[in-house]
Amino acid sequence: MPLSVFIVDAFTSVPFKGNPAAVVPLQAWLPDALMQAIAGENNLSETAFFVRDADGVFDIRWFSPLKEIGFCGHAALASAHVIASQRLAPFPLRLRAAAVGELGVERLDDGSFEMRFPNQAPALLASVPQALLDALSIAPQAVYANQQAYIAVYADERQVRALVPDLARMLALAPRDVSVTAPGSSHDFVSRYFWPANGGTEDPVTGSIHAALAPLWAQALAKTQLTALQASARGGTRRRAWVPGRSAPRPCARQRGAVPAWDDRVVSAVAAVAAGATRRALWQLLLAEVLIGSVGVFVHESGQDPVTAVFYRCLFGALFLTVCGLLGGQLRGLWRERTLLRDAVVSGVLLVLNWVALFAGMARSSIGVATMVYHLFPFVMLILAALLQGERTRRSDLGWTLLAFAGVACSADPARLWHTADRGYLLGIALTLLAALLCGASLLMSRRIGRERPLAVVTVQCWVGTLLLAGFSSGSALHPGMHWLWLAGLGVIHSGIVYVLFYSSYRHLHVATIAILAFVYPLVTLLLDYLLYGHRLVPVQWLGLALIVLGTLAVNLKWRWPQRAAGAAARGVVP
Repeated sequence: MPLSVFIVDAFTSVPFKGNPAAVVPLQAWLPDALMQAIAGENNLSETAFFVRDADGVFDIRWFSPLKEIGFCGHAALASAHVIASQRLAPFPLRLRAAAVGELGVERLDDGSFEMRFPNQAPALLASVPQALLDALSIAPQAVYANQQAYIAVYADERQVRALVPDLARMLALAPRDVSVTAPGSSHDFVSRYFWPANGGTEDPVTGSIHAALAPLWAQALAKTQLTALQASARGGTRRRAWVPGRSAPRPCARQRGAVPAWDDRVVSAVAAVAAGATRRALWQLLLAEVLIGSVGVFVHESGQDPVTAVFYRCLFGALFLTVCGLLGGQLRGLWRERTLLRDAVVSGVLLVLNWVALFAGMARSSIGVATMVYHLFPFVMLILAALLQGERTRRSDLGWTLLAFAGVACSADPARLWHTADRGYLLGIALTLLAALLCGASLLMSRRIGRERPLAVVTVQCWVGTLLLAGFSSGSALHPGMHWLWLAGLGVIHSGIVYVLFYSSYRHLHVATIAILAFVYPLVTLLLDYLLYGHRLVPVQWLGLALIVLGTLAVNLKWRWPQRAAGAAARGVVP
């Protein structure tokens, strides 16, 4: 009888990327030898065959060109795509395989699929096979193994990308394959997968191995939502991996509940590798906050009204980032990422309106009082992260963040500002409060989408701001004596460099750490105000600076808030 064979690229939205699989729908099972011959003829890493039973469950089997295998994640998702495109059954689907049991598949609103992967927990190896060390051109920091593969962990993504394995020596590791992994620069972790023992070379994107990698890195990074990149030539991104959670692929235990228990040695070894990525992220975010602390100086020296200043900030930032993105390849295929583009546009509108409201608030009140009110945005982030993303914050961190905010209030010398306020003072406060709300929402949204392609997200946001404000900027700003260097600095430094640093660091850090480091910004602002414009600090302002430093150190050094001072727990707040 005639058979239909579908070729599907999984884990990608770009043609000829991701991992291709062949899918063959059947009315009844063929002889094993015939299915093996079909898989050999297709000559792809896996060919999936499925038959629907009387209860609507799809029994599924996978064959490599050499033999039948127990589980293949990308071919399972490819099968779900064929079932959807051929309208063979309504969603959610139930796939069933002898080796792993039942796999639930749902179709999301954007047309992608989510699937609950079975847990394939690895164990730390006390003794590493010499054949593995001989096959790897770079020595790993730790090695684990499960039934499927050896997993070699490295400290840096560049080591994973630079690895040139000896595939012939890997044959001695049969029946296991080899996976290599490290913390990522634009994703939570990266990996590569080699399978010469099972008839191939390097697999483009391997769904099944992420059933071991995702919970491993979730423990090390103390996160439940991860993004992963398989750094093969074709490449593929696993946009979301929740451990446990509602969004897929979710490589966690098949029952709902806690993350699978791990041997302490496994957690410690991977955590040691992840700690390096976290430290880099802390330094990136600290540098970004120091740079953004000078934004008021650039706005003041440019001599422009708020809308014009933000317009040129967006324009110069967009031009700078576009050139960098085109030269570095970070913008390649961006137009196909419709969900990313949509979210970047929305967050870009919020971000630009935040800048306009902030600069307008500074003009109507003062830099000091605007800085104080604006730094309600870390609390907006904490509240939204708890309500919308379920991200828990320690009561101690919340207490130290409140202390840092008290420091901002002191450093702004509110008593003096109140006596010098005019009729526009309250309007300035209202505009700055609006800016804080917009900033908190925008940064939290950008933290989610910017973890995959930070430079691309900032580029889109800057172009959104340029188009949004093009008709509103002041024409008088085009005079020959205009301070172009200050405006160019706003774009290149404060929109381009700073926000790429923000989004690159956010994915490695807890929201409480991000919130507390935001108070470095007013610290730098007040010091520059003193050094450049001679605004002397009164004792209460020096006290405020000390409180900011104390709160920042306390969160990052994990100090506990004094027990009696801790308030009642709120939603999303834990001891």
